[in-house]
Amino acid sequence: MKFALSKTPRQAKDTTIICFFFNARGNSLEKTVVGMYRSLLCQLLDKLPDLCTIFDLLPTNQIHSQTPTWDIETLKYLFSVAIDQLHGRSLMCFIDALDECDEDQQLLLVWFSSRHYPHIAVNNATELALEDQDDHQQDISNFVHSELRAGRSKQIEQIKEEVIARSSGVFLWVVLVVQTLNKEYDRGQVHALKIRMEQIPDGLHELLKDILIRGNHDMENTLLCLQWLLYTQRPLSSGELYFAILAGIESSAFLAEWTSANVNEEDVNRFILDSSKGLAEMTKSKSPTVQFIHESVRDFLRDEGFAKLSMGSVSSGPSHETLKNCCLNYVEIGLSSVPLPGTLPPVKSSKAKRLAQKTSKLYPFLEYSVQYVFLAEKDYGMLLEAEIKLHHHQDARTERYDSPLVAAIMHSSREAVRTLLTMDANTEDILNQSNSSSRPILSMASQRSDAELIRMLLDHGAIVDQEGATGRTSLSYAATGADINSKYSYGRTPLSYSADSWPNEALAALLDRGADLESRDINNCTALYWAIQFSQYDVVEQLLNQGAEVESRGHDGSTPLCPAVRLQHPWAARSLLEKGANLESRDDVGRAALSDAVEYGRKTTVILLLDSGADVNSRDNFGRTPLSYAAERLSGLGAVAIVELLLWQGADLRSRDNDGNTPLDHATRRGIHDVVMVLEKWQWRRHTAKY
Repeated sequence: MKFALSKTPRQAKDTTIICFFFNARGNSLEKTVVGMYRSLLCQLLDKLPDLCTIFDLLPTNQIHSQTPTWDIETLKYLFSVAIDQLHGRSLMCFIDALDECDEDQQLLLVWFSSRHYPHIAVNNATELALEDQDDHQQDISNFVHSELRAGRSKQIEQIKEEVIARSSGVFLWVVLVVQTLNKEYDRGQVHALKIRMEQIPDGLHELLKDILIRGNHDMENTLLCLQWLLYTQRPLSSGELYFAILAGIESSAFLAEWTSANVNEEDVNRFILDSSKGLAEMTKSKSPTVQFIHESVRDFLRDEGFAKLSMGSVSSGPSHETLKNCCLNYVEIGLSSVPLPGTLPPVKSSKAKRLAQKTSKLYPFLEYSVQYVFLAEKDYGMLLEAEIKLHHHQDARTERYDSPLVAAIMHSSREAVRTLLTMDANTEDILNQSNSSSRPILSMASQRSDAELIRMLLDHGAIVDQEGATGRTSLSYAATGADINSKYSYGRTPLSYSADSWPNEALAALLDRGADLESRDINNCTALYWAIQFSQYDVVEQLLNQGAEVESRGHDGSTPLCPAVRLQHPWAARSLLEKGANLESRDDVGRAALSDAVEYGRKTTVILLLDSGADVNSRDNFGRTPLSYAAERLSGLGAVAIVELLLWQGADLRSRDNDGNTPLDHATRRGIHDVVMVLEKWQWRRHTAKY
């Protein structure tokens, strides 16, 4: 893929090229479809700045947020709008290790590489199976003859040919077999190579099983090593992985004494090599991390490997519990062993930096343990209580979260929140301190989608009527009589934040307390709008059943039906129509929902609106009809289908907008030939039907 990418600019000088290389061993943005869309959009907008107008489609508060959240539907929507606005410019997109991508963009040329499973079906594509190429088989032969260092005897040459013949084009199988035979040779077992070769199974998965069960010493180390490599939240350095494994098999007393000062890098690497049975390696980078030698190893273990190895229950849930306990053990060691001053230095000070560096050097795994587990699980309430009693840091300020209480809420750590609220510290003072973000605490809890946490804050009785930087009051708990409809600086209430997240229970808790269904933010959007925007089906139903207004107007005069059709949410559109939404409600420019659905290419929603009786010839303030927008905006098979749907429903071919243009004029000017052909065919058909 990199080779193809490097050669393409010479061949496609007038083409914009963007690319994304999936890295399953990297952070979340490197290995998820959300990360792919964010990267592709960033590259596209950097190279074609005029497309930045797509952000005008987003709510103002999301555009100006310092920490915006991006969901896949919004990113897909923005990407499709950007493609639609290329206006004849060509775009080529390279995606390596693809697992999901749109197929219906005529100007979007997609190159992607992937293993055979999971299978990706693409119409009108040229497929190249690498293992079927002559050069690939020659590469395997060259590798075997170059890397199998066992001499040049007749028997060795026969073994080399056998390796090549049995490879079935799977390079990783060849690499592992050559490593196995080289180990035998290094042990002086040249006479036993043929026997060992006969013992090696065909097929990659069977070979991986053979490697893992052969020499079953220290299987506890191996199991932990594999679990960490499979389920770690981020790639671990060799030192982190070394102590992560030890944290699961050694006593706390041993680990308190056994720090990084007792072991060197070579020792650590040998331990990891042995624990992983040679299936892990170090990345080649400035900050190396440990990874599987190939993603096929990860697939084998996730699909069936652990079951074949009879290693017990190592699915995601039990494994995360095991890893959590490793982290807990190491955090306990850190709390008891790291000498902290009575008063911690300021976060950005040189003293704080030196303290962090010293601690991380002695206890390499401590940072990971704290960052990914400390406030994420209920078991840490007792640890937090011990830390507060020991070091009195409950009222400490942090750069990111303002206070430990806010940090606990943002990590949905119920036990930590409960501990902080019930400690004999100055809880009331902490809750009443000025909040730098000016955001009510309950709004934060609502966004975390945690009903129990919301009820805890509502019922606890603390006084939190402080003012933030914007002068708005923070939400106090229900027992103190505080305002449940207090607003964040963008005008959003706790109900609004709950509506764009997961929780029916959290939403119910707020509604039971009297939250205002029709409260509007600075964009004039209600909770119903946000629920539709973020594809929350159950929340939309819940709000509608509670009596949410289906004809409320947003900042552009549109009703909730408009985002439902723009974002291809026919379920939301159907629910709104069933509750009495007006099909012909117009926004500030006089557009009805059908024109929106057509312009954004939402075929399913177009059918729903037409079946519900939408006016196929409705005009906006510019004199344009749905067919006019379809003719100008759309191309491809989907466009033809939508255009013909409108024509079958009686769309006026000769309708002219305020500038005197017909739908055919728009399609001709844009050069959308398939739509031009359809319109001309229908024009001829209607003309001949008169005679």
